[in-house]
Amino acid sequence: MDKKEKGRFIEGEFSRYRLFKRLEAMRQVVPETKMTASYEPQYGHGGGVSKPVENAVVNEMVKREQRQTFIAVIEKAVSLLDAEEREIIECRYMKKDYCYDVHVYETIGISHKLYTIRRDAAIENLYLLLSVGAIEYVPS
Repeated sequence: MDKKEKGRFIEGEFSRYRLFKRLEAMRQVVPETKMTASYEPQYGHGGGVSKPVENAVVNEMVKREQRQTFIAVIEKAVSLLDAEEREIIECRYMKKDYCYDVHVYETIGISHKLYTIRRDAAIENLYLLLSVGAIEYVPS
């Protein structure tokens, strides 16, 4: 995989990371289930939890656990970077949806060339951590 493909992969994963962080912050409510009226008599139901509702709750719990695991893995991978690389990645990819390179290197106070070198090294290291299996990770 070349440098551009690795960059696109990492940017895609951080896009997913930010989305999952928003969903977790919202504490997403279990989606409503469709209930279709049945004209046949239902004996012995007893008012228990119906199977569609149970399935929706279990499905949402599984999705939430997967989101939380994904978030934890990304944050762990970033924490393993050098301080300079971590600062760039956190500022560029983890805090805002629309943050441009120029804003990051001006905020940090480094040249564009040094920023590019450190960003590319950070992307390479993150790619290796996530793809080689240094951290338990399931990509999208």
